[in-house]
Amino acid sequence: MSQPRAGRFPIRLADEERAEFQRKATEAGSPSLAAYLRECILRSQVVARPKPSADRKRMLFLMNKASNNINQLAHQVNAAHRSGVISEETYLRVLFNLDALTTYIKRTVGHVD
Repeated sequence: MSQPRAGRFPIRLADEERAEFQRKATEAGSPSLAAYLRECILRSQVVARPKPSADRKRMLFLMNKASNNINQLAHQVNAAHRSGVISEETYLRVLFNLDALTTYIKRTVGHVD
């Protein structure tokens, strides 16, 4: 006989997620969705990710700062282009360079640690 369960652990699911869990619980022959989820959680093994190094944390911080600045530049160049202050050629060149810079930053983060 199982022990009484007084505690709750509510989670929010999209309708599709709930349907998928329910389908799997039914396929597994589980008496209820709650029983199935308890089994999944209690029998699973979590693989912990290593903690990021100080260098990686700093790189992510700087990347976020740079990303905010790139976004501000993109907004300014879009506004300048819409108002006719800069040409289509200049607009496209700036956007290309901002995109290249973003790609470079993202690739660089993957090499830290």
